[in-house]
Amino acid sequence: MEEVMAGLQSATEGLQTEKEGKEKKLGSIRKTVNDAKSKMDIAKTELELYQERRDRHGKQLQKAEDSLQAAKDTAAAKETEAAELRNTIPKAKESLATFQQELKSVSAEEKDVLEKLRICSVQVQGARHGMEASQSRGKLLDHLMNEKKAGRIPGIYGRLGDLGAIDDRYDVAISTACGPLDNIVVDTMETAQQCVGFLKKHNLGLATFIGLDKMERLRQKASSKIATPDNTPRLFDLVQVKDPKFSAVFYYALQDTLVADNMEKASRLAFKSSRRWRVVTIDGKLIETSGAMSGGGSRVSKGRMGSAIPSDISPAELKGMETELAQLERKAPVLTARRQELEEKIKALTKEVKDKTLQLQVAEQDVKAKGKLQAELQRQIAKLQEEAAKARPADDSQHVQELQSAFDSAEKAWKKEADVAKAIEAEVQKIHQKIVEISGGRMKEQQDRLDKAVKDLDACTSSITKAKVGIKNADRNLVAAKKKVAALETELAENDNEIKKIQEAISKLEDDARDVMDRQASAKEAEAQQSVVVKELTLELASQDKTLVELRSRHLDLKHEHEKLEGIWKENAQRAKHWHKEIKKLQLHDLTELRPKQTRGDRPSRRQERRDSDGSTLMDMDQGEAAAAAVSQSGTDDDDDDEDGGRGSAAPSSG
Repeated sequence: MEEVMAGLQSATEGLQTEKEGKEKKLGSIRKTVNDAKSKMDIAKTELELYQERRDRHGKQLQKAEDSLQAAKDTAAAKETEAAELRNTIPKAKESLATFQQELKSVSAEEKDVLEKLRICSVQVQGARHGMEASQSRGKLLDHLMNEKKAGRIPGIYGRLGDLGAIDDRYDVAISTACGPLDNIVVDTMETAQQCVGFLKKHNLGLATFIGLDKMERLRQKASSKIATPDNTPRLFDLVQVKDPKFSAVFYYALQDTLVADNMEKASRLAFKSSRRWRVVTIDGKLIETSGAMSGGGSRVSKGRMGSAIPSDISPAELKGMETELAQLERKAPVLTARRQELEEKIKALTKEVKDKTLQLQVAEQDVKAKGKLQAELQRQIAKLQEEAAKARPADDSQHVQELQSAFDSAEKAWKKEADVAKAIEAEVQKIHQKIVEISGGRMKEQQDRLDKAVKDLDACTSSITKAKVGIKNADRNLVAAKKKVAALETELAENDNEIKKIQEAISKLEDDARDVMDRQASAKEAEAQQSVVVKELTLELASQDKTLVELRSRHLDLKHEHEKLEGIWKENAQRAKHWHKEIKKLQLHDLTELRPKQTRGDRPSRRQERRDSDGSTLMDMDQGEAAAAAVSQSGTDDDDDDEDGGRGSAAPSSG
């Protein structure tokens, strides 16, 4: 190997000497190139770091400015929204107040119309039944009232029971205790005599009359209050009179009769005090002042006085009332529909006002929050601008130009030295190639190792240069980073405090909003419940009113039917009583002495005997005997009137 190397060295000595000279020169130039490259890299790094630092501050500043602009835009939008809400909420409240006022008016009008409708309905029903009752009254009273309407006997007021009213609870009591309820009230006794004459003239039956002029002596008693046992009410005090002038007549008919709930109380009131009282129970048992008691049986007297005072309504007046009722029936549903429509509008507007008020509060809070954010961003921008000013010289563009010029000069010097080195390296490579050709490849491996070592050396040199630049920049960046960290820590602490305040404000707003929403939900639930209850009560009231009208109508029908039948019964009873008395006055005369005697065969083929109630015998005769019979009357008409208790005459002015 040594011989080979010695032979090669001898053959290539000239070339090796030239190569070594070139490589020595190349090494010197490479050192210059590396220094130039190091200076270029340092200039480039300084330029890039400066630009990066400047750009970083610019980006932060731009980001802050963008955030500030976004906050301003959002605040402006929220302020616009708040302004619009401030404009629409008063209008909505004004509309709400208008609807509420209209609802109040419509509700009051609806209530008034429904009340009028109820009253008018009852009045119309009462008037209809009153006319029906007037049409179904006894023949006697109808004839008398016709005389009054015709103006021939104007002083007739009517049946005493029709001149007042009493609660249905006391119907049986007053029907039992007040005998004169069927008597006819007139203004004077002269009018009573006119009525008696009219009844006799037309053979209409019996009637008892009460002259109002004879009742004046009882006026003071009728208007005076008296002390009663246990403050028990008098039946007279429970009567609602059609006109105060009839109170004396009712006092005449009732006196100080008391009314009790049961017989036990009635007995205590009647007998266990220093004064004897006339007492009637609500079920029709009567105790007179004499101690006589009446009552019991399967039937009781009732229906002689109504719970409402009958009104004398003409067909024309009834037609007018029915027209008014029809108008009210048309008007009531319209008002109800309008009320319901207003309630729906008020409900919707109330919700709208609440929602918009909440939106306004949120918008105002957003505007305040964005205002605070703008102030914070402006503070940050000022701080960033200050930092950027500190990090950037006053002659920033000139400094950049200087750095760029330094970099360009270093790069130019490096390229120049690199070109020289490259030319020498090419020459070395040529010489080396010649040596390789001479050595036949025996030195190739060693040369490759050498080239690799040179290359590695260049790389290490470059790395060392970069590391030095990095260390220098790192030191510089470390100082800046420490300052930035301190500033960021301060800013972070301030932001934490601000975030805590904002979170507390948000939490309070959420609690307030939750409380408002809970109260709103509770109010809506209560409103819904109350609305359901009101609707149910309204429906129930309407149903009850309808039922009440139907019951009153039925009650009046039954009462009038009862009065009609009772009138017919009384009229027939009076007629029966009259004819019984007339029959008693008849006498049978024997007329056989006034005609020729007849044989047994000539006598009538039939003779029947009939006995009346007092035992006298009446004979039924054939047509011939009847023609010959003579009937006489034992008394005069005036005697008959006195005997039956005033038939066709005026009643006395006292009990």
